[in-house]
Amino acid sequence: MKEPLYGTYNPSIDAKGRMSFPNKLRDILGAEFYLCIGHDSKYIAVYSPDEFENYCEKLRSITGEIGTQLRRELLAGADKQVPDKQGRIFLAQH
Repeated sequence: MKEPLYGTYNPSIDAKGRMSFPNKLRDILGAEFYLCIGHDSKYIAVYSPDEFENYCEKLRSITGEIGTQLRRELLAGADKQVPDKQGRIFLAQH
């Protein structure tokens, strides 16, 4: 990834559970990316495929019951996304 992702976005979600993903972020991330629950479960974290793999490796390096619990909580809702032609993504209900 060329530059860090930062900022807050408050997009609307349509009746079909789709949201328009910001152009700026799509330009940085490329054709596909991953969404997962943030550390305090109050936000959605966005990762490029490479950054998501790095994130998973860091979580796998945490051993014992704490590591297992963290992986369950943080990766349970992880979802690979590929925006449609209108730049929308589908947000699954978890």
